[in-house]
Amino acid sequence: MNNRILGIATSLMLGLTVGMAGAAEMIITSETAPTHWKALQMDALAKDITERSGGRIQAKTYHTTLFKGDKEAVEALGSGAVHMVWPNSDRLEAINPAYSVLGIPFTFKAAEMGRTEVQGELTSLMSPLVEDRGIKVLGIARATEAIFLSRAKISGLDDMKGKKIRVPGAISAREMMEALGASGISMAASELATSLAQGAIDAAFTSAGQWPGMGTSVTKYGFQVADMHLGTYSIVIDKDWLEGLDQPDREAVLSATADLMSRQWKEAAANEAEVTAKMISQGGEIVRLEGDATEPFRKALEPMRQKYLANYSELAAKVRAVMEH
Repeated sequence: MNNRILGIATSLMLGLTVGMAGAAEMIITSETAPTHWKALQMDALAKDITERSGGRIQAKTYHTTLFKGDKEAVEALGSGAVHMVWPNSDRLEAINPAYSVLGIPFTFKAAEMGRTEVQGELTSLMSPLVEDRGIKVLGIARATEAIFLSRAKISGLDDMKGKKIRVPGAISAREMMEALGASGISMAASELATSLAQGAIDAAFTSAGQWPGMGTSVTKYGFQVADMHLGTYSIVIDKDWLEGLDQPDREAVLSATADLMSRQWKEAAANEAEVTAKMISQGGEIVRLEGDATEPFRKALEPMRQKYLANYSELAAKVRAVMEH
C-alpha cells in the first residue's frame, strides 16, 4: 500500500513539475536576424517579462532559427511550440482578409501612428478579427516606412515596370506591386540577401533594417515614396496560453508589452534613420519622392485603395475615425 501511495504521489509531483515547466516557458520567435532592431526589442521584452514575473515565466527569444518565417510561427500559435510572434501585419490577412485595412496605401502617417492612444485603439479594433483563431493582438508596432532595396537604381514609376519584387506575403502587398506594374513575390526576410544576389528577385519591398544584412554590394540602391506604405508589426500571442496564466503573470506579460509599445515607435524610427545613414556612408544611394513627385504613385494605387476602402467600409471608417482623433 505504501509503495502504491508513494507511486501516486511521485506521479502527481512529476505531472505538477511538467505542468509548471510548460506554463513557465514563453517562446517568442522572429524571422529577423539577431542584430535587427526588432530582434533587440523582442530580447528586451523577453527579459522584462521574466523579471516582472519574478522568474515564474522564462521568456526566450529565437531569431531566424526555430521557424523558417513568421508565417509558420503564427500558424504554430496554440500548439505550445511558440507563444508570441511579431509578424508583419499583412501576414494576418490570411486569417482574416479585413486585416488588410492596415495596408491600404497612402492612408497612415508616422506622426499619427506614433501616438500611444492611436496604437491602443487600433489594437482594440484589430484583435477581434483574429481572436476566433486563438490569437490575441497586444500591440500595433512600427515596422518601417517601406523602402525598395534593389540591385539597379529606381527613380520613379517607370522603373517599377516588370520588376520582380519581394513582398512580406499578403495579397494586398502583391496587388500593390501589380498596380505599380511589377510582380510581387512572397518571401521571408531571411531569404532576401541570397535571392537578390542570385537574381531571383530584382528588389525587396522591406525595411531599412534589412539593408545591413544584404550590404551595398548586393543592394546599393534604396527608393521610397513618402506616405505610400507605413509598415507595421502586429504583436500577437497565444490567447488561451495568456488567459491560462495566473493573474500576476498575465499582468507581467501585458504590462511589459504596454511599456515597450510606449517607446517602440520612437525607437524604431530612430534606428531606421541611423541604419539608413550608415548604409549611405558605405556607398548606398536613396531616391525619395515627396510632395507632388508622389502623384504618379498615388494615381496608380488609387483604384486599389478605393477597392479596399469599399470592401471593408465599416472597419475602414472606424480606422479613419481613430486616425482623426
